[in-house]
Amino acid sequence: EQFLAMAIVFLGVLAILIVSIWVVYKEQKVKIAGGYQFKHEFTYTGPKIAFLTFFGLFVGFFAYLLGIGGGLFLFPMLTIIKLDPFVTSSTVMFLIFLSKIVATILSITSGFLNFGYIGAASVVVVISVLIFLQTLDKFLKK
Repeated sequence: EQFLAMAIVFLGVLAILIVSIWVVYKEQKVKIAGGYQFKHEFTYTGPKIAFLTFFGLFVGFFAYLLGIGGGLFLFPMLTIIKLDPFVTSSTVMFLIFLSKIVATILSITSGFLNFGYIGAASVVVVISVLIFLQTLDKFLKK
Protein backbone atom coordinates (compact mmCIF):
# COMPACT_ATOMS: atom_id res chain seq x y z
CA GLU A 1 0.00 0.00 0.00
CA GLN A 2 2.78 2.44 0.90
CA PHE A 3 4.86 1.34 -2.09
CA LEU A 4 1.92 2.06 -4.37
CA ALA A 5 1.56 5.55 -2.89
CA MET A 6 5.30 6.14 -3.27
CA ALA A 7 5.22 4.91 -6.88
CA ILE A 8 2.33 7.26 -7.68
CA VAL A 9 4.20 10.17 -6.09
CA PHE A 10 7.38 9.25 -7.98
CA LEU A 11 5.55 9.14 -11.31
CA GLY A 12 3.83 12.44 -10.53
CA VAL A 13 7.13 14.11 -9.67
CA LEU A 14 8.72 12.69 -12.81
CA ALA A 15 5.87 14.05 -14.94
CA ILE A 16 6.15 17.47 -13.29
CA LEU A 17 9.92 17.42 -13.87
CA ILE A 18 9.56 16.65 -17.58
CA VAL A 19 6.85 19.27 -18.12
CA SER A 20 8.79 21.87 -16.11
CA ILE A 21 11.98 21.32 -18.09
CA TRP A 22 10.07 21.59 -21.35
CA VAL A 23 8.26 24.81 -20.32
CA VAL A 24 11.39 26.49 -18.95
CA TYR A 25 13.45 25.52 -21.99
CA LYS A 26 10.79 26.90 -24.39
CA GLU A 27 10.54 30.14 -22.36
CA GLN A 28 14.31 30.48 -22.47
CA LYS A 29 14.36 30.06 -26.26
CA VAL A 30 11.72 32.81 -26.61
CA LYS A 31 13.71 35.12 -24.29
CA ILE A 32 16.93 34.57 -26.21
CA ALA A 33 15.22 35.04 -29.60
CA GLY A 34 13.60 38.27 -28.41
CA GLY A 35 16.74 39.59 -26.72
CA TYR A 36 15.23 39.49 -23.23
CA GLN A 37 17.75 37.10 -21.66
CA PHE A 38 19.80 38.98 -19.06
CA LYS A 39 23.44 38.13 -18.35
CA HIS A 40 22.74 37.24 -14.69
CA GLU A 41 19.90 34.84 -15.54
CA PHE A 42 20.46 31.11 -15.33
CA THR A 43 20.78 29.50 -18.75
CA TYR A 44 19.51 25.95 -19.05
CA THR A 45 21.71 23.74 -21.22
CA GLY A 46 21.68 19.96 -21.68
CA PRO A 47 24.55 19.31 -19.24
CA LYS A 48 23.06 21.63 -16.60
CA ILE A 49 19.67 19.94 -16.87
CA ALA A 50 21.32 16.50 -16.57
CA PHE A 51 23.35 17.69 -13.56
CA LEU A 52 20.27 19.09 -11.83
CA THR A 53 18.27 15.93 -12.52
CA PHE A 54 20.89 13.47 -11.28
CA PHE A 55 21.90 15.60 -8.32
CA GLY A 56 18.22 15.91 -7.41
CA LEU A 57 17.92 12.12 -7.40
CA PHE A 58 21.09 11.91 -5.28
CA VAL A 59 19.75 14.48 -2.81
CA GLY A 60 16.38 12.74 -2.57
CA PHE A 61 17.95 9.33 -2.05
CA PHE A 62 20.34 10.45 0.70
CA ALA A 63 17.74 12.62 2.38
CA TYR A 64 15.50 9.54 2.51
CA LEU A 65 18.29 7.29 3.82
CA LEU A 66 19.47 9.72 6.47
CA GLY A 67 16.01 10.96 7.43
CA ILE A 68 16.99 14.60 6.98
CA GLY A 69 15.67 17.40 4.82
CA GLY A 70 17.05 17.62 1.32
CA GLY A 71 17.71 21.33 1.82
CA LEU A 72 20.99 20.45 3.50
CA PHE A 73 22.30 19.27 0.11
CA LEU A 74 19.99 21.16 -2.24
CA PHE A 75 20.70 24.74 -1.19
CA PRO A 76 24.48 24.50 -1.70
CA MET A 77 23.98 22.68 -5.01
CA LEU A 78 21.71 25.39 -6.39
CA THR A 79 24.08 28.08 -5.13
CA ILE A 80 27.06 26.36 -6.81
CA ILE A 81 25.38 26.60 -10.21
CA LYS A 82 24.97 30.34 -9.60
CA LEU A 83 21.22 30.41 -9.09
CA ASP A 84 19.93 33.52 -7.33
CA PRO A 85 19.90 32.93 -3.54
CA PHE A 86 16.32 34.23 -3.28
CA VAL A 87 15.16 31.75 -5.93
CA THR A 88 17.21 29.02 -4.25
CA SER A 89 15.58 29.64 -0.86
CA SER A 90 12.11 29.68 -2.39
CA THR A 91 12.76 26.48 -4.33
CA VAL A 92 14.07 24.63 -1.28
CA MET A 93 11.11 25.75 0.85
CA PHE A 94 8.65 24.67 -1.85
CA LEU A 95 10.27 21.25 -2.11
CA ILE A 96 10.16 20.85 1.66
CA PHE A 97 6.46 21.75 1.53
CA LEU A 98 5.85 19.04 -1.10
CA SER A 99 7.88 16.55 0.92
CA LYS A 100 5.79 17.20 4.03
CA ILE A 101 2.55 16.75 2.09
CA VAL A 102 3.73 13.34 0.84
CA ALA A 103 4.86 12.34 4.36
CA THR A 104 1.47 13.38 5.76
CA ILE A 105 -0.41 11.38 3.13
CA LEU A 106 1.73 8.32 3.86
CA SER A 107 1.17 8.74 7.60
CA ILE A 108 -2.58 9.06 7.17
CA THR A 109 -2.79 5.98 4.92
CA SER A 110 -0.66 4.00 7.40
CA GLY A 111 -2.78 4.99 10.38
CA PHE A 112 0.15 6.48 12.32
CA LEU A 113 -1.47 9.84 13.09
CA ASN A 114 -2.99 10.63 16.46
CA PHE A 115 -5.69 13.13 15.47
CA GLY A 116 -6.39 14.14 19.08
CA TYR A 117 -2.78 15.19 19.55
CA ILE A 118 -2.75 16.99 16.20
CA GLY A 119 -5.89 18.93 17.13
CA ALA A 120 -4.51 19.98 20.52
CA ALA A 121 -1.13 20.92 19.05
CA SER A 122 -2.83 22.93 16.28
CA VAL A 123 -4.78 24.98 18.81
CA VAL A 124 -1.61 25.71 20.80
CA VAL A 125 0.31 26.68 17.64
CA VAL A 126 -2.45 28.99 16.37
CA ILE A 127 -2.75 30.75 19.75
CA SER A 128 1.05 31.08 19.99
CA VAL A 129 1.28 32.57 16.49
CA LEU A 130 -1.49 35.07 17.22
CA ILE A 131 0.23 36.16 20.47
CA PHE A 132 3.56 36.46 18.65
CA LEU A 133 2.03 38.54 15.83
CA GLN A 134 0.35 40.89 18.32
CA THR A 135 3.61 41.29 20.26
CA LEU A 136 5.57 41.87 17.06
CA ASP A 137 3.03 44.45 15.87
CA LYS A 138 3.33 46.38 19.15
CA PHE A 139 7.13 46.17 19.03
CA LEU A 140 7.27 47.45 15.45
CA LYS A 141 4.96 50.38 16.22
CA LYS A 142 7.37 51.59 18.90
